[in-house]
Amino acid sequence: MNRVERVLLDAEPYGGWCRCDPLAAAILLEPQVATQVKEVYVSVELHGANTRGAMVVDHLQKLGRQPNVTVVERVNIDLYQKLLLEAFAADMIRS
Repeated sequence: MNRVERVLLDAEPYGGWCRCDPLAAAILLEPQVATQVKEVYVSVELHGANTRGAMVVDHLQKLGRQPNVTVVERVNIDLYQKLLLEAFAADMIRS
């Protein structure tokens, strides 16, 4: 996996590398990992009017619909790293 992800680690196209699933799990366990969130309305385009099978986010609230998703915009990297290190240390102890 490290060889596959090396391109992302080296290039840092978005200012850093982060795996979404472990981050979501960390936020579930410790909500304070998410330091900035935004409530928005989203839908999945099924008919091909905008994009087929993609999630469409109404960032500008043009549709006037109630938010149905919380988007995490910023995270506490130090806390996230601490949680990851604790998880890996616990795994190493069990092995």
